[in-house]
Amino acid sequence: MTKKRRKLPWILGIVIATGLGSSIHQSLGLRSLKAEHQRLKKEFGQLEITDPDQIHVIRVPNDSLELPPGVEDGYVRLYRVYLPPNFSACFSTRQGEIASNSIRSRGGGHGSWGMQNQDAEEFLLSIAILKVDGEWIHCRKSNGGGSTGRLPKPLQVDSLEEFVFEEPFDIGEQVSFSVNDVICFGRMRLPEPSNETADGLKLYPGMSTYFMHKDRFEDFEKLTNGRIDEMPPVDPESP
Repeated sequence: MTKKRRKLPWILGIVIATGLGSSIHQSLGLRSLKAEHQRLKKEFGQLEITDPDQIHVIRVPNDSLELPPGVEDGYVRLYRVYLPPNFSACFSTRQGEIASNSIRSRGGGHGSWGMQNQDAEEFLLSIAILKVDGEWIHCRKSNGGGSTGRLPKPLQVDSLEEFVFEEPFDIGEQVSFSVNDVICFGRMRLPEPSNETADGLKLYPGMSTYFMHKDRFEDFEKLTNGRIDEMPPVDPESP
């Protein structure tokens, strides 16, 4: 007789996933992302802030990071991020159909905003895809908060090996951005396209994570959905 797997209730699943997102770092005996960030600064040094008015990002190794109990498989990326003063951060997660190596997408998405920082700050960002109770869950966490949610049904595949991961950063390579740039922190998709745009751009079931100033979010949404062809110029007095 085949034993039927019992699924976790939806709300309980989200609560557990949120805890797992935090416990990735606690699995090494670390109390918080802040503690892990201090360790990384001691081991690799400070970010090199060549221009304090720009955003600076570096992907750091996580080879020794162990997945906590209850996680069947996982994909984790860690980044150190420097933000200049008076920056209002915004994350956007796109889920549905995405283009390869392109900002274009179709389907659902959501944004999350943080408070404007008065002083320059440096923090650790983790982005993870975790398999819990047979389902894939996306977790994003930083010192300022995070988000957790199940991947859509087309992405509930058997193995991480079925995904194509598009990595925008190499380990140890620091990259600098204008405060008006939209920064991609990675795309994951299936290898076969499921649709295409009116101009023939192939779309794949997948998801992507972007970071920007909150004032750029509305134009970003228009660009990713193909309603505009490029981001409009920025008022030099802003972001």
